[in-house]
Amino acid sequence: MKNLYLAFITAATLSLAITVQAQDAHLSQYASSPVLLNPALTGVIPKGDMRIAANYRSQWGSIGAGSYTTTGIAFDMPFKNRWGVGGYATNNDLGGFMNAFNFMLSGSYLITEPGQAKYKIVTGLQAGIMLKQLDRQELVFDSQYENGNFEEDNPSGENFQNNSNFKPDFNWGISYIHTDQSWKVLPYVGVSAFHLSIPKEDFMGGEADNLPIRWVFNGGGKYSINEKLNINLRGLFMMQRKAKEINFGVLSYYKINTSEYTLLVGADVRWNDALIFNLGLKHKNITYRLSYDYTTSSLHNTSDGRGGTEISILYSPRNLRSAPKVN
Repeated sequence: MKNLYLAFITAATLSLAITVQAQDAHLSQYASSPVLLNPALTGVIPKGDMRIAANYRSQWGSIGAGSYTTTGIAFDMPFKNRWGVGGYATNNDLGGFMNAFNFMLSGSYLITEPGQAKYKIVTGLQAGIMLKQLDRQELVFDSQYENGNFEEDNPSGENFQNNSNFKPDFNWGISYIHTDQSWKVLPYVGVSAFHLSIPKEDFMGGEADNLPIRWVFNGGGKYSINEKLNINLRGLFMMQRKAKEINFGVLSYYKINTSEYTLLVGADVRWNDALIFNLGLKHKNITYRLSYDYTTSSLHNTSDGRGGTEISILYSPRNLRSAPKVN
């Protein structure tokens, strides 16, 4: 029974990670590390001189032989009047079967005049490497079963050409941010494209095994209700070949009296997939945030609703230097 279970998990992993329907890992807290959302947001820091963001996500531990985990760390800062510089590293572990590592350098350029305070249009570019590794020792196939018994020495019947892929990777984005404080609502919108080189994932060969471009469209509006309460209504649409993801929700910020603490509370819907609950606390320059995905898709009965748990930490100090900022 255990081996049959492993075979099922293996098949699910391969269908997600190796076939032409391959997708990038996603974060429920997609805006907690802006450099991961859109290269154009590099160095765009409204209330800070630099930004360090760390993310950790664990999911599907309730149905798999091992959890699918995503970890990432990013750094960015404004540079002179128009530029932003930074980079990030992410690692995705697909239950021990496959591992994907990304390292990217990121830069942005302010298209609009730095002196005006109405709105900002920023574009950005990222360049780096992507490394994917497959652990074939963890894979189990139907052809290795005889009369219901698992035979490890039986050939899998699968033609793996290699265990790893090392490819260059490129991302691009553009963002509009309204900054006119006379407006009640400050809208923003962004478009970004990841994997512009469409790198080939040739574990098993074949011209169709390419990682497709992932298009990301995000937008929303920030509204200040009073001196203590601010809300951020936001949405996200991602598309990677036939795979699509739609998110929409709200995140509120409530300043606790005259203290240095701000409470973050919010909820999002990932359409036909999950309800996402957010809770966080900001103290001075550090924001701590926890989110939980409650599964609403067809996996609900198998996972008993348990989806993913995500943690992020954002550090953005102010007044470290006197140089002008992109934002």
